[in-house]
Amino acid sequence: MAYDIDGKVAAEPLQYWDIRPFQTRTICRAVIVGHTMENSTNFVRVTGSLLDDDGKSGEQHSIVLPIPVEISKRRGVFTTKDILDFGLLRQGERSQPQMFSVYQYMLNGKLEFETLYVDRGDPTGIYMEFASTPPIAVMPGRNGQPGRPSDLVKVFFDASRITFESQRPSARTFHGRIIALSRGGNYNVTIPFRVTVYQGDVYSVGNDLAVQDDLKAPHKRSVRLRNGLPFPVAVYNISMSSDARQYFTVRLFEKTTVIGVDEEQPVFLLKYNKRVPDTFGQAVIYVHTNISTYRVNLWRYSGKVQVELFSVDQESFDFGLLERNDTRTIRGADLEIPPHSAAFLDFELRLPLDGTFHPSQMIIATEFESKVFPVKYEIAQGSLTSIPDRISFGKTHPGKVVFMNLQIFNSFAEDMQVTRLSTTSRDPRFFFEGFDPAHPPVLRSGRLTNLGRVMFLPETPCSHDYCYLGLPLHTTDGQWFVHGLTLPANLAEVDSYLYKKQRARFDNLVKAGKHRVNTTVVVDTDKAKNIQIESTAEMIWPRLLTRNSVHFPLTALGNFTIVNLTLANPTSVPVAVQVIPLVIYPDADAVVEFFREHLITPLTSEVEMNETLMFSLRDTELFTLKPDSPVPRLREELEAAIPQTVPRFTLSLLLKPHMKVRLRLGFLPSDYTLRSSLLLIRNNLTVIEPVVVYGRGARIGMRVENMEARSKQPLLFEIRHDHLSDCNNPKRLMHKLSSTLTVRRPFSVLNSGEVPFTVVNMSINGVPCENRGFRILNCYPFRLQPNETYSLDVAYTPDFLTTTNEADLQLYMHMNGSSWMFPLAATVPEDMMSRCHRALPRPPFENLMYYSCVTALIFCLVCVLACAYLEGDRAIACAIRQHHTTPRSVFDLNNLETKKSGSSSDGLSRGNNGKTPGVLTASWSEPSPSGLHVAADASVVLRVFYQAANSVLKAVHFVWRISLLYRNDKQEHPKKESKKKKKAQVSVIHAKAKEAKEKEAAKEAAAQASGKWVV
Repeated sequence: MAYDIDGKVAAEPLQYWDIRPFQTRTICRAVIVGHTMENSTNFVRVTGSLLDDDGKSGEQHSIVLPIPVEISKRRGVFTTKDILDFGLLRQGERSQPQMFSVYQYMLNGKLEFETLYVDRGDPTGIYMEFASTPPIAVMPGRNGQPGRPSDLVKVFFDASRITFESQRPSARTFHGRIIALSRGGNYNVTIPFRVTVYQGDVYSVGNDLAVQDDLKAPHKRSVRLRNGLPFPVAVYNISMSSDARQYFTVRLFEKTTVIGVDEEQPVFLLKYNKRVPDTFGQAVIYVHTNISTYRVNLWRYSGKVQVELFSVDQESFDFGLLERNDTRTIRGADLEIPPHSAAFLDFELRLPLDGTFHPSQMIIATEFESKVFPVKYEIAQGSLTSIPDRISFGKTHPGKVVFMNLQIFNSFAEDMQVTRLSTTSRDPRFFFEGFDPAHPPVLRSGRLTNLGRVMFLPETPCSHDYCYLGLPLHTTDGQWFVHGLTLPANLAEVDSYLYKKQRARFDNLVKAGKHRVNTTVVVDTDKAKNIQIESTAEMIWPRLLTRNSVHFPLTALGNFTIVNLTLANPTSVPVAVQVIPLVIYPDADAVVEFFREHLITPLTSEVEMNETLMFSLRDTELFTLKPDSPVPRLREELEAAIPQTVPRFTLSLLLKPHMKVRLRLGFLPSDYTLRSSLLLIRNNLTVIEPVVVYGRGARIGMRVENMEARSKQPLLFEIRHDHLSDCNNPKRLMHKLSSTLTVRRPFSVLNSGEVPFTVVNMSINGVPCENRGFRILNCYPFRLQPNETYSLDVAYTPDFLTTTNEADLQLYMHMNGSSWMFPLAATVPEDMMSRCHRALPRPPFENLMYYSCVTALIFCLVCVLACAYLEGDRAIACAIRQHHTTPRSVFDLNNLETKKSGSSSDGLSRGNNGKTPGVLTASWSEPSPSGLHVAADASVVLRVFYQAANSVLKAVHFVWRISLLYRNDKQEHPKKESKKKKKAQVSVIHAKAKEAKEKEAAKEAAAQASGKWVV
């Protein structure tokens, strides 16, 4: 171990090493070089001597500082500091940056860090800036040596974000640790931090530091200081700014002055050496204490007051034209009263009832001077009335421009020219559009004149208080927001830091009462003066989504509910937006715990963080979108503006001024428990906007006559004897009544579930409305709210074929594809079946069908009889014709010669007179049908019947003859055979003829040989 002293410090004289009481000074740096792996403790002794008032050395004192050292060969990533100590910070201040640097030892390859977050501590005041563009590489060392340190982030502590419960002096201590994670999460390194933030200051008492112009130099006075800190303070030095050293000198009364809490002590002597010039305003005196260096102001004042009248004429109170019994007020602005106070004085003029003019003047007197202002006014008939009488801009916020039209009605008898439009507070956020002082408008008598629009632009001052919204993307905080668009692992820490920083500004604004803006618009004319119009506005924390929470309706299990939400940009500048469901948000537990106290509506005990489809954002590229969906285009516009790639499973877009976007949020329940989640809207306007969503799965149920679906007990139609008493009605037995035997029964359908449903279809055994004797009378869709009933009328018409009839009543809902089935059953007394079956009404077409069938049967019988008669007549005629016809000879090859001779003789005989002698020829005419003959003494009815029968026979005979001609024609003209078949038949005939000739020739040869002739 060795120590190192800066060369510049070593060259300083010995007085440099003098340390005042409560002063802190660095004297050297201890250097430790690890050589062997062991644990040891080194001791450093610092020896000093006390100095007396003359600066001579006195008694010596030594301080021994133990320094424990651990030397290890452990591989890993290490920090260059043990702790980030920010010391004491006053509220409203920002600490000096502390560098968080790391190095690696004995690791293979470089490490990259891009994720840092605060753990085990309040991250409200911690502010981190990357030392370079992430990811930041930590390189390994060479030859077994540690690598070079790499700076990760600059860490600040912003005490302006710390709030106290009261204005009393107090202090709060904050501590925690910052964790840096490497890519992949394999290595992490932790460094603790601590800071104490206090509230209070050191003040001068009375007018000890106020110098009047008439005070003559030289002049000495004792200056008292009051300790407004939460702990005692020791003052060991006093100094002043360079511009006051030639006029004033200061000297401590003692080397060290200790001031207790809320105590006053004379600390130093102020000597006024030389008269200050008129340009001298104030100087700063620095009070050096053991805590910090505080500033108190040295003021110069003349004692004269500057009176500013809120009117065009600054020399007099000119009220202009006034009506009798009128009251008018002129306000004096910014009347400064030392020390550091201001006052507004309202000078009110009330006219007497008689309307007489009383000259008067206003005098403002102090111990140093007096100022006189004459009062002027004129009395006339009329007034100037503003429309509206009170201007209210409502709720607004930075980035939004609101306006109201200002109209003035002039009831005076003369016209007036507007000379000035202003506000009493001189607030630059208010301005008047359309008012040109070079061409002022004229208020015409008896008319309403439009003076233009009064505009209110909240961000015009753009101070720390009023610019509480917006993260420009080019700023450091804006880059943190852009980095969060990629959903890093520490997104919860990034969002919480940015949100707390922005929200603290608004909360401080509300706490100070500056969020409500009250001012007065003043209209001055060339004649009437100081017409005042009250105007108000309220600064709010805006929302992109108008709803604080989303309540999904009760949704049946297995069904999906979609709610449409409107996302709107309420400002006149573009806003980058990224909508993320909680299940996709990295480290959802941390963001839930952070926003739980900021939510307007609380979360339930069951917060959904795992089920992706339970609460889902439907307008993302994770789901199938329509071809014309604008979601990809909106994401590409945001990526071009950043520029950076944004995950596609989020809804990311750049909302243009006053642009509105509709998004769909879906809910798919998995159980009957009430669940909640968060829809997080990240944006560079309010950082993040959480929206609580609620949803619960509901039971769907339907009962018919208090029976569940698919119950074993059917809905019964029990038909008793008294229901069938009409079966004994003689008219019904004679089928003179056309009405049927039908039993009607209403069934009560109850919605026993928790959600309304609509029955869209009804059927019985798959057939709509009617089947198997059952018929639904009111067979049309109906809707039921929970615990609501509906009367379903079902009628049953028995066919009296069976004693029991069963069917299924099927009801279909709009939310369920399967049917709700309820069994139906009907019973009929067995002893009534036959009787009631006979009493059933016959169909209206039964008589017509009966007589038609009888007539057809009679006609068929007559036709059959006629056909039988004609067939018998034809058979007899054919038999007679065959009896008188010559039989046809049969072709015989053995009788060819006989036939040849016979044919030649026949030919000779026919050649003589054309007829065969000895053969009788008979000629037959076309047969005609036989008729039915009636006796001569038959009655007229019998004669008519026989004539009708003969007519039927003639008609049937005509048809019969045509059919015979058709059949004979088919026999005489057979179908033509194919050429191949004909050739085959001809060849067979020739072969047989040749064979017959050969046989005949053989016989003749044999006969000649034997000497015999065969005849």
